Amino acid sequence: MTALFNVKSISRIMKNVYLTVLLTLLSYALFAQCAGINPDCNILSDFECQTNYVGLPAVANPAPDAVNMSSDVGEYNDTPDAFNALIIDFRGPRDLSVFNILKLKVYTTVAGSGNLLAKLETGSSPPSPEQSSPITVGAWTEYTFDFSGQATANHQQLTLILNAGQNFGGTYFVDDIRWTDNGSATDPCMGVTPDPLILNDFECQQNEPFETCFPIVDNPGISAVNSSAKVGRYVDTGGQFDNIAIDFDAPIDFSTNNQIKIAVRTSVAKQLVVKAEGGTSPGREVGLTTGGTGDWEELCYDFSGAAAENHTRLVFFFNFNASDGAGDIYFIDNIRFAAVLPVEMTRFTAAEKGGQVNLQWQTATETNSAGFVIEHATRNTDFTKIGYVRAAGESFTTKNYAFTHIAPVSGQNLYRLRSEDLDGSFAYSEIIKIDLAKGEKNLVVAPNPFTQDLNFTVKTTFDEAADFYLYDMNGKILVQRSLAFTKVENGYTAALPDGLQTGAYLVKLVTAREVYSRMVLKN
Repeated sequence: MTALFNVKSISRIMKNVYLTVLLTLLSYALFAQCAGINPDCNILSDFECQTNYVGLPAVANPAPDAVNMSSDVGEYNDTPDAFNALIIDFRGPRDLSVFNILKLKVYTTVAGSGNLLAKLETGSSPPSPEQSSPITVGAWTEYTFDFSGQATANHQQLTLILNAGQNFGGTYFVDDIRWTDNGSATDPCMGVTPDPLILNDFECQQNEPFETCFPIVDNPGISAVNSSAKVGRYVDTGGQFDNIAIDFDAPIDFSTNNQIKIAVRTSVAKQLVVKAEGGTSPGREVGLTTGGTGDWEELCYDFSGAAAENHTRLVFFFNFNASDGAGDIYFIDNIRFAAVLPVEMTRFTAAEKGGQVNLQWQTATETNSAGFVIEHATRNTDFTKIGYVRAAGESFTTKNYAFTHIAPVSGQNLYRLRSEDLDGSFAYSEIIKIDLAKGEKNLVVAPNPFTQDLNFTVKTTFDEAADFYLYDMNGKILVQRSLAFTKVENGYTAALPDGLQTGAYLVKLVTAREVYSRMVLKN
């Protein structure tokens, strides 16, 4: 009996080993089959290579036919509840502007199945109207639900009820759950030529999709740093090494474009680490800390040391090595390669003096550098050129540069440098900010936009003289007047020169105690 028991035990062990080896081989086969396939986030799941959103177990197709020849499908076991549902969480608002037709395939042998019901819900939009279709028994059937009427909504969840109205359960097999376009929407990216230096801008240059799908949403804070309409929204789960990754078909060439830039908007100040891995080269990590101000900022990661390496994958770690980040939200955008120009900049600062902003920057080395374009923006305007400073060209010693912006605005001013090389290539510096907390609220210009003359009022608490200036956006003084304020609301009309072009201008009033400024527009 003992010997028989041992034989049976060995038989069970060998059976388990066989099953383990078989499952391992099947896993490797599926991995090989899916290698190099980028995720299509319009496919919620095909239960083979595109398992982007639906968390059902994959099983063998119980009845392959002409409608569905897939080898693997999803298995959903319904409980005896008339409204037990399969919930698909998009992990954020779903963009339905173009891809708003839902398709899925269902197979069941449950006799007397009710309707297949679909609806969109959660988010700030009201739930969509329910759509339903009778379930066919004994054959694969593809169902289509038209949600084009929800194109402007921001639903975050799809609810599927597979036996709506029935109080018995059963097994349902589902497959190829996906969004398609309705044929009438115009693809806004049609005809756009891919830029290989842009990895992903979450709009028309999604050239290297992430391995994990996450929502593309409206930009929550359009600014000069990031004026894109659409951005990515990533929510941290709280793990120490939460990440999203991009897999490349070939080794990454860091020989020329050896910087990775990414725009980030978050209210947490934690490390965001980018790691180059894969290939035969050892992994290389570069870490930067987010500002945590809730404003857009651009982070620049230097991988010039990886020029001779052959990495094939980039991994972006949020809240790196921290486990307290569950629920932290990161908006990301404009992830791209950039070249490092032969200008090593060591300092870039801004300081206010007398209502003007003094910019200073310093380089450690320069090779074939041509000059620096100074660009300015506000929260609500794009960057424009306000000046140019010629560079040293060739230098291996510290060089100091300066530029004065004589017409900054009240509130936040943004500055960046465009470093230009003699061969025409260029790169941008970091963006620096300076907030000029002026008495702008006491200066009212009306109408704004104006047509010819400027009418404005100023509230002051002193009797004092003032100088009135009108600047164009390059800092050129177009009008200068001397005025006198009293301790009341002062009203003035400034006659402006003929031929003033349509566009933006800056009004500035300077006294011994205060500087008032206001952006104005001319029709």
